[in-house]
Amino acid sequence: MTQYVAIYSGECQKYWRQDQMGYTDHPKDFGWWPFEEAKKLIAGIGQDKKLELVPYQPTRLQIVLRQSRN
Repeated sequence: MTQYVAIYSGECQKYWRQDQMGYTDHPKDFGWWPFEEAKKLIAGIGQDKKLELVPYQPTRLQIVLRQSRN
């Protein structure tokens, strides 16, 4: 089973949006990625951003909707 995570910025104290354009503190708006993909997204970003990968379990419906958009 795929492990999903949200990306949290300790600097902004908010989560990355799915489009990676800004931050949000609203759960319905933050992004989530497979763990390995998220690691690649944050690789090379400075420690000053204080990024953390936070476990997230999307609903089955969220996964299906995401797959249908791709």
